[in-house]
Amino acid sequence: MKLGDRVLLNPESPFNDGDTENPINIRGTVIDTNCFSGLSFEVEWDNGEINNYNEEDLIHVLEPESPSFDRTAIATQILSGMMPQRQTPYLNTNKHILVSTAIELTDELIKQLSE
Repeated sequence: MKLGDRVLLNPESPFNDGDTENPINIRGTVIDTNCFSGLSFEVEWDNGEINNYNEEDLIHVLEPESPSFDRTAIATQILSGMMPQRQTPYLNTNKHILVSTAIELTDELIKQLSE
């Protein structure tokens, strides 16, 4: 285990006593790997509590990464659907409106996909 790893308290751990400092079914983040308490890992639980554990007291939890989105690529795709094949003076003078609209649509799309 390393800094930043997400963990759960092992149900077999002697620390699994239901106390808020040793929460059951609450995820935590390893925040230190050089503890002076004689235990190897310091964990900050999502309930705000912090406590120290040995590796066998913890279960490493793999969490899916947040999807990353390329705003420029999405905006370009949106714009390609909005842009006529032939440029006109009107379109050239109002192109910034289309770009602005595409970015707003992109941000909304990214927000919805991230939920």
